[in-house]
Amino acid sequence: MSFLKIFLTEATEAAAQQGGTLDGMIDMLDSLMLIMLFGFGIYGLYSAIRLRKEQLLFPNKFLYPGNCDPAACLDPGEFIDFIIPRALILSVALILLGGLLALNSFVLHIDSWLIDLGMIVMPVAVIVWYCFVQRKAAKNFW
Repeated sequence: MSFLKIFLTEATEAAAQQGGTLDGMIDMLDSLMLIMLFGFGIYGLYSAIRLRKEQLLFPNKFLYPGNCDPAACLDPGEFIDFIIPRALILSVALILLGGLLALNSFVLHIDSWLIDLGMIVMPVAVIVWYCFVQRKAAKNFW
């Protein structure tokens, strides 16, 4: 038996013993996803606005590629021009996806596996795109 099947079986039995259902756990995961989408989107928006306003590289885990120290950037001005629009695209996309998730969770209540799959795949696709952007930035500016 696979680990996932064992986990889901035990989670379902535990929820049934407590008088709840698996739906409660799914609702909790939807809420967590909603908080993460809005949180990362707002933090990214804040980071991009601050970078545009200050025009100086500051410590930030969101803007820079992994293991790239802002002080070691070869051309900070060009990096700022490169990363701001892409960080804004990521931030706005995450906020919009959070809004769509909230709309479906609290207003529309459409229960479809396609929507559930889309709400997982679309944020992952946007984040993977941003990882490629950061990889390109690491090659060009560090």
